[in-house]
Amino acid sequence: MPHGISRRAVAALAAAGAAGLPVAAGALAPFTWDRRVLVAFAAAEGPALQQQRDLLAAARPEFEERDMVVLAVIGGDRVEALLGSAKGASAAALRERFGVPATEAFAAVLVGKDGGEKWRAARPAEPGELFALIDTMPMRRNEMQRSG
Repeated sequence: MPHGISRRAVAALAAAGAAGLPVAAGALAPFTWDRRVLVAFAAAEGPALQQQRDLLAAARPEFEERDMVVLAVIGGDRVEALLGSAKGASAAALRERFGVPATEAFAAVLVGKDGGEKWRAARPAEPGELFALIDTMPMRRNEMQRSG
């Protein structure tokens, strides 16, 4: 068994793959089962992307506590790690995976540790809204119980 992945998780991955579901879809594979990812897509630098940066800065410890990475995909070819590492993420692969064209002004997508999309909006992600959603997820509830 790979380090950190239970037999149950491997079985779930196999079942999802057999069902044709987008499991980890290459674009975020390095983060699957390790990190939650917030991806902010922007056509270019602008007010919405700056607002997302500001919201992140104001709640950085809470994002870190929830094992989050925050990526900004700017234009068609730039990925910027706002929190954590981009781990070689590709702007084109992320845009394709989430169906966000480089011309779309702004979109934010939350991806769970399982690699599945959990939330999406055409506005900057409010930390409180994300944290409330994440804290209801079974994996996060287990994390909170373990850390006591």
